[in-house]
Amino acid sequence: MYGLNSPGVFGEPVPETIEEMAGRFVEDILEVCPDGPYLLTGYCSGGTIALEVAQQLIARGKKVAFLSGVETYNWGTAQSSQLNNWIRFVYSCQRFDFHFRNFWLLPWSHKREFVRSKLSALAVRTRVWRGMLANLWPGRKAKATSPRSASTQINYAEIWRQHDAQADRYRPKTYPGKMYLFRPKQDYRSYVAKVELQAEQGIEVIRMPVYPAGLMVSPFVSQLAELFEQGIREGLMELDCYPSEGSSDASGGKPLRLHEAV
Repeated sequence: MYGLNSPGVFGEPVPETIEEMAGRFVEDILEVCPDGPYLLTGYCSGGTIALEVAQQLIARGKKVAFLSGVETYNWGTAQSSQLNNWIRFVYSCQRFDFHFRNFWLLPWSHKREFVRSKLSALAVRTRVWRGMLANLWPGRKAKATSPRSASTQINYAEIWRQHDAQADRYRPKTYPGKMYLFRPKQDYRSYVAKVELQAEQGIEVIRMPVYPAGLMVSPFVSQLAELFEQGIREGLMELDCYPSEGSSDASGGKPLRLHEAV
């Protein structure tokens, strides 16, 4: 398993388009694993990049067994691509509401684990907030947080803004395979797109029993991982890359379907 990060976090220029970013990632992927089949996913706009990576891999004659996006939408046709004060206000209200709802979804035995996960995510998010402050007061330098060089000034808020702009400009083509979209039980109003992403073999939207911003934290992320495993197994079996005979799983050998676990 490999994770691909924005070149911006290493102090390098961020490509202007999703296509350019995906092209860079494709080269990285092929350098490490030239043959495939490939299993691709991403969170939020990372799922959009995963979609374009899959498109480019297939254009090169490679096989993609699994493609998914977690809280990924067709950003270019969503309200979030045309922000105004009202949309920001509604988003902020929903964000507070969803965090509260996620907390109360859990039994008391899991609430502490959820809070720990959120505090860990908060430690990362503070890098973005420092960048926002640096944008408000350009004379104030953000702290150096680059993993490569302490002398490199990394503005995470600016990197975030650039990636949002990439996603808003991106116009995805119809994907030639199948794509899974793992989404919360209720969407942010500004994320709902006028036109859904398209795939020749279908877009399967799996609604998770959690609200936005909860899918990637414990214990909900464990449920997501189980669904990933099922989707990967099915994708590999369709390409005859997974042993379908004699294999065992939690279902007693029965082929697992994503919608059965939701």
